[in-house]
Amino acid sequence: MKKVMFIAVMAMWVLAYVFAQIRTSAPTTGEPRMRITPYDSLSNFVGEHFYQYVGQTLYLPKERSKEMSGYSRFNTRNTTGSYYKRRSGYSDTGYDAVVGKYYDVLDIEQNKYGTVFLKIREQRSRDIIYYEYDPRDVRFFPFITVGYFEKQKRLLIGNIYPMSKQYLKLNNVTDLNNYPITIDYAVAYNTPRDANNYDEWKCEDFLIEEDFFWKEIVIMQNVKNSAERIKIEYKNLDTYVKVALEIDSKMKDYNKAVETYGTLRVGISEEGCRALLGSPEHINTTRTAYGASEQWVYKERYIYVENGKVTAIQEKK
Repeated sequence: MKKVMFIAVMAMWVLAYVFAQIRTSAPTTGEPRMRITPYDSLSNFVGEHFYQYVGQTLYLPKERSKEMSGYSRFNTRNTTGSYYKRRSGYSDTGYDAVVGKYYDVLDIEQNKYGTVFLKIREQRSRDIIYYEYDPRDVRFFPFITVGYFEKQKRLLIGNIYPMSKQYLKLNNVTDLNNYPITIDYAVAYNTPRDANNYDEWKCEDFLIEEDFFWKEIVIMQNVKNSAERIKIEYKNLDTYVKVALEIDSKMKDYNKAVETYGTLRVGISEEGCRALLGSPEHINTTRTAYGASEQWVYKERYIYVENGKVTAIQEKK
């Protein structure tokens, strides 16, 4: 009986021990630690998605603005202040030591303080460098991602973009020799009313201009005049196109209004004035014993309206 009791107690103790253990399993081989969205090459700076840089190639453009100050984020290890090729007497990396070179991104490392470093390898010297990366501020990312550059080039070259030469001139756009673009106003003012109020430009090239600051530049050729070529900053391209289409739409509306109502003049109807000039910024109403009159306030003039007709036009000085 004692023997049976002893066996039963031992069995209960073994069962209790087994069920008290934490069940563990080895991680599945090849299972990623985190899900990383592949780099789509549509943005040069990816912010918090810095793991996308692994496997990419970076180019550091030449910027004259950095010649004296150097670079403070190139390090020999994942420690702030361990400057790569430190300049004598300065707390930074010399300008000539890093610019105009290509770097392969090998990995991402974070130190115990949470600082992010791009582990990069300079292609010619094979030096391993740790670049201190700030995911919150594009100003501290001086590189061009080669994949981004190549993709933008493929997307841009050969496309046709509408842009107004008048607007380009106002924004100091130049030709390839940095001379202001010219406008043949005789042609511009004799353009048929139903024609487009912009020129069509074909993208010839996309490049990086290394100057005081580096810029992304698009080279454009006038479709109607192949000898006319200009360069614009890529960041302004969408604005130039949008403005050209807005100007074209407004000019066509204006030309249609002129055909319907004639030009702005004393005696034109209230409806015709609105069609030509659009709605006024403000309307001042005056009431007297003889009735009511209105002053329509526009940016460049005052229009006086009474009984549905324009009675006076005053240009602002």
